Amino acid sequence: MTYLIIDFRRVRFCYSGWPLKVAVKQYLTVRIAFALGMLNTWRFHNSSLDVQKTQEKTLLKLLAENADTVYARDHNLADVKGPFDLVHLQPLTTYPDYEPYVKRMMEGEVKVLTKQKPIFFGKTSGTLGKPSVIPFTQLMLKQRMDTYAFFSYNAQRKVPWAELHGLRPVSTLT
Repeated sequence: MTYLIIDFRRVRFCYSGWPLKVAVKQYLTVRIAFALGMLNTWRFHNSSLDVQKTQEKTLLKLLAENADTVYARDHNLADVKGPFDLVHLQPLTTYPDYEPYVKRMMEGEVKVLTKQKPIFFGKTSGTLGKPSVIPFTQLMLKQRMDTYAFFSYNAQRKVPWAELHGLRPVSTLT
């Protein structure tokens, strides 16, 4: 059975091998991702109008949110009022500078590097040496999903996937 999907901009048919519930779920997922991509594109555009202001605002927000962490206290990050203060208070660092803090987080200690509890620990490939362990928080996951939605929306505008392949499962695109 083929389903007719009526979109705001066009009418199209879904992959005929799907049950209606799956077709509707796929359609809604695609439309929600599209809407999130539009929103993130708008946010990116607005924030790029004054990059310095956006970066300073992001820095101060992250420092304020994580002021009550072991790392922030150890490095006097509460004294940072802007990017120039950070440059003077915080020397350049590499992973070994963070490794003891990450180990404490892996042992279950909270509020070490970030206020948020890690949802998982990722491991780098170790291209330049020993692999590093990176704690991932809910905020980091949200940022990655926002980036994915932004990328997908803008890629879709240049190469319209749905028009090329129709709304069908990725597994059928071999």
